[in-house]
Amino acid sequence: MENDLAAVEKAKLDLSYCEIRSPISGRAGNLLVHAGNLVKVSDVALVVVNQIEPIFVSFGVPEQHLGDIRKNSANRKLPVHVSLQNDPSRTVSGFLSVVDNTVDNTTGTIRLKATFDNHEHILWPGQFVNMRLILGTYSKALTIPEAARF
Repeated sequence: MENDLAAVEKAKLDLSYCEIRSPISGRAGNLLVHAGNLVKVSDVALVVVNQIEPIFVSFGVPEQHLGDIRKNSANRKLPVHVSLQNDPSRTVSGFLSVVDNTVDNTTGTIRLKATFDNHEHILWPGQFVNMRLILGTYSKALTIPEAARF
């Protein structure tokens, strides 16, 4: 009886070697290998899995704003709002999660990364969006409508 149980456990273990599980949940893209391809350990990716929830958006800002970003993000999470290029009325809100540790000396920009819950899957990997990073707000500020300027 114990031999049978051991054989069943070995069969389960052998079968588990036939599965490949992603370390993250997300959306799988097209297969990068097909039947007949030779696959070795650490050779090529089989498929690319992109995380959808949460999703991260990278963007750059001119280095002249780095001081303000660092000062305002020191004691709170800075809100970031994105809108889709083809539908500016749809916006998603998140927060600034990473300020890169160097300024790109070829472009004069600092790379930032924002995190969004993306429960409704509005944002998609590789998609271009319009970003708004909120450094602060003014209370009791006098404002006029845009139309009044002309």
